[in-house]
Amino acid sequence: MDIKWALRLWFVAILAILARPASAGTYEVQVTREQHQRDVKTARVWQEPQPGDILSSDANGYKIIDQLDCEFVPYHFAGGATPKFLCAVLDKDGKATRDIVKIKYGQNNREIPGEVAGGQLLRHLGFGGDHMQVARKLVCKGTGCPKPVLEWVSVERRMEGHELLTGSKQGFGIREIESVDRTGEDRTHADAFLLLLAFVNHGDSKASNQRLMCLPDQMDDSHECRVPFAMVHDTGTFFGSASQRKKPTLSAWASEPVFSGKCIVQVRSGWRAASFPPAKISEEGRQFLLKRLEAMVDSPDHNQIRNLFLGSHMDMDPHSTTEGWVKTFIDKVREIEQEGPCA
Repeated sequence: MDIKWALRLWFVAILAILARPASAGTYEVQVTREQHQRDVKTARVWQEPQPGDILSSDANGYKIIDQLDCEFVPYHFAGGATPKFLCAVLDKDGKATRDIVKIKYGQNNREIPGEVAGGQLLRHLGFGGDHMQVARKLVCKGTGCPKPVLEWVSVERRMEGHELLTGSKQGFGIREIESVDRTGEDRTHADAFLLLLAFVNHGDSKASNQRLMCLPDQMDDSHECRVPFAMVHDTGTFFGSASQRKKPTLSAWASEPVFSGKCIVQVRSGWRAASFPPAKISEEGRQFLLKRLEAMVDSPDHNQIRNLFLGSHMDMDPHSTTEGWVKTFIDKVREIEQEGPCA
């Protein structure tokens, strides 16, 4: 058999595993409805961020891939307005590796910088997110490539662990997290999570845009997850306006308040199936998130914030500037600061 053809068959087999999960050895794992309900009730939303996820405090410390070479991998994505495909990263000898990434593309597609900035902010703060980067240039090989060369694409690698699915149901609703009666540290982290999603104006909050994960090495032999983890996987509407159905746009984001009432967050959205009901935030949750956001404000010359927006190519919006994004970010942090104390 031709080596190249054999390699393609191998990729198809890998993708079949990703698309039709059956066991803890795959990325996606089927659980029962009862397991899902237990997982939501016990899910964590925060962990100590990994050193590699911390945004740099150095001037121009952002990370944009200058050029990425990859080979097209056939796979059909169901739904979604943004064009996307899978691609196997090529090694220095031009051979396809097992590093298969999801590419999103499209000229002036504001979902791309929003998704990258959203994923990087979540991981920087310790809330789950996919590994997201921008590539200035993507060189795509293979018959399925939309173009041989694409510019300013997003490069996504999934968060580590197993995704927990109930039949065809993916993720969880914001109400499912908000309605759980949590105590202590779990309540603090959940409130901080909801507050952060209001801070970035998570507009397209339908359940399929979130994921229930099982962190690495936490799946037992009966497919029960010892440490379920709730995270947002589609952050493409972050830094926009849900009520105006606008994806990342500086003026739109600036127009959306963080709070809808005294220590209450709610994101009213025009996107179909989105649901972010009112949630009362505790003082502990407010302080937990505020401390971490203020650390970004206090970084030298606000560089952690600046690198967040520079590294996601947020300046693709011709009606904005990087300094404008930084100022709005700081203004929203001040709004959280001035809201307290929360009873």
